[in-house]
Amino acid sequence: MKKFLSFFAVLVLFTACDPPQNCYSWWIKNSTDETLTLNFYDCTLYEPSYRTGLLSPGDSVVLYRICFGEKNHMQFDSYFEKSASLGGVNVHWQILSEDRNTVLKTWRYSDYSLPDQRFFEKSSWRHYVNAGHGRISYEYLWTFEIQPEDITQD
Repeated sequence: MKKFLSFFAVLVLFTACDPPQNCYSWWIKNSTDETLTLNFYDCTLYEPSYRTGLLSPGDSVVLYRICFGEKNHMQFDSYFEKSASLGGVNVHWQILSEDRNTVLKTWRYSDYSLPDQRFFEKSSWRHYVNAGHGRISYEYLWTFEIQPEDITQD
């Protein structure tokens, strides 16, 4: 009987673990020589809102990250669609000067389908797939690099 209970306890222990997951994240990197201020809609919060922070040359910051069962899959557009569904079509991503006095670039979701919107074009983002660790099977990452030509004043 003790062997059966021990076997049952081990079986429950191993089958009660969380299922494997895949994680998806969208990053933005400052590839300019200037320190920039990034203002973006953070849809990962319990109450989504805009978040602002400094982005030094060469630094990156995650815009959005989500993990769920490995049978599900997210597309590149999912981050933008999620932001718009929570924040409305006026959702925007802004690059400002370090002192926050000058708007250098604004990408508006309402302009998503217009031509020459580099921020929303999948081909403008580098895509990586990395093997995960622990219960994470794979990490899917998209990275947008802010180039000097992106920060010409609107």
